[in-house]
Amino acid sequence: MFANIPVICPAVIGQTCTFHISVIAKTSIQMDCGGCTGAGPVGYYQFLVDDAAPTIGPTDEEGNYLFEKNVFTADIPGVNSRQGYPTPVLAAVTNSTTQNHSIAVNFGCTDTLYGCETTTHWTTMRVDVFEP
Repeated sequence: MFANIPVICPAVIGQTCTFHISVIAKTSIQMDCGGCTGAGPVGYYQFLVDDAAPTIGPTDEEGNYLFEKNVFTADIPGVNSRQGYPTPVLAAVTNSTTQNHSIAVNFGCTDTLYGCETTTHWTTMRVDVFEP
């Protein structure tokens, strides 16, 4: 969705900043299972700050923020869930050799029984930068 958006931490080298990353997206998950059984797909956004998972989160160790888990209507072929999802994430960064940092946001889904596809219809992202 967003690949390597540059963000500056205005603190001096050796100091930290906190990024408040806010994403709002209209996202759909499509399953073509024809009479679905089981739990359903998991939809997620992946946040990467300087190519790593945010240190505050709330994300897992790969930077994934779950926005949908086991949500679908059973017994309908081609199940399509289209929802708006606001997603706030916090990241602490340290200016080691530069004040420049990058934020990337990806999205996806997993379903172990049928597979799934995701589409983002519109997305906005805002990054607020805080110094201690």
